[in-house]
Amino acid sequence: MAVSHLWKRTQEERRGRRARAHVRNVLCISSYKPPRKTPKRPSQIKMILTNCAACAAPLAHNAPRCVRCHTRYCNATCQHDHWRRGHKQICKRIHRGGNAEQYYADKKYKEAVAEAVEACADDTKGQTYANSLNALQRFEEAKALLNKSLPVARRVLGESHHLTLYMQLNNARALYMNTDATLDDLHEAATTLEDAERTSRRVLGGAHPLTKNIERSLKVARFTLASFDAP
Repeated sequence: MAVSHLWKRTQEERRGRRARAHVRNVLCISSYKPPRKTPKRPSQIKMILTNCAACAAPLAHNAPRCVRCHTRYCNATCQHDHWRRGHKQICKRIHRGGNAEQYYADKKYKEAVAEAVEACADDTKGQTYANSLNALQRFEEAKALLNKSLPVARRVLGESHHLTLYMQLNNARALYMNTDATLDDLHEAATTLEDAERTSRRVLGGAHPLTKNIERSLKVARFTLASFDAP
């Protein structure tokens, strides 16, 4: 009897431990929250240096580097030569900027931003000119200008930027406002405005003046296309 009683108590203790362990696991799982992955800011992105700062030769994995700013060189000769040719003046600045990889990544980022701003300014001037060409019914010149600048705007600014949408609007107008437009031109104008209208409504909202402008032009393009198709 004593053995049987001891065995039952042992079994009860095991079941109790398993039950408590199960509860702990459930609580841990239910309270677990995965760590949030915050996107890296430009200041947190580093550039891996693969070329010598002095002669631009490919670098080995264990290439020597500046002790202070970690600028890398293919050998000590290049390092001493680069120091004499101006690295001495910017070494501390590179170090304060997060050392070489961080400093040059930030420099590239600022150059890209400046290029995008400059392209944006050029596109604004170009769109004013394209709009004037359409108003003067010089549609072929407007199309030539837009066919050159629209791919650049898509690459630099993106499909959803308001300048890209405005360029698509002017391009479609140059197509459907032309009295010599073909059926393919009218179809292209309507398709372009439909895509631009969806993007503008999603990004800028239905009440934005550009969205309203695209919608009005889309109605005109569809009416022109329907009139062209009518016998």
